[in-house]
Amino acid sequence: MAITVGRASRSYIHIDRTQLRALKHALKGAKTLEAKEEAIINIMKKAAEPLRIDMGESAPVDTGVLSKSFKTRRLLKVPMGIVGVRVGAARDSKLAGWRAHFTELGTAHHGAQPFIGKAIARHLPQILRELRVDLQLLLKKLVN
Repeated sequence: MAITVGRASRSYIHIDRTQLRALKHALKGAKTLEAKEEAIINIMKKAAEPLRIDMGESAPVDTGVLSKSFKTRRLLKVPMGIVGVRVGAARDSKLAGWRAHFTELGTAHHGAQPFIGKAIARHLPQILRELRVDLQLLLKKLVN
């Protein structure tokens, strides 16, 4: 499993091709490939939930819109054979996610107030541990 930290306001959790092949082989009891991938995505989302909450709680608050904009979503634009989730600030029209990088990295007029990188560092071991345990449980359930 690999966790890749994206640009300032994003973090990605994904499983590479070789691990995904082994999981798909073990998940052959599921009716469709989509059901297999959905089971893996749900495990990833569950593991990433504490990270999403921490990002929202540790975001600097002016109006509170930024702290409410953190979401966990399925990765859509990925190479074939990769599934994953994105934890970060959403860019929806009513949310302030599009400007999270200004707060994280700073601008010419305002200093950086890093909170995303710190949240990732705090939760990385927990996420890896939970992913490992939950995926092993899923595999045991499907193999037996």
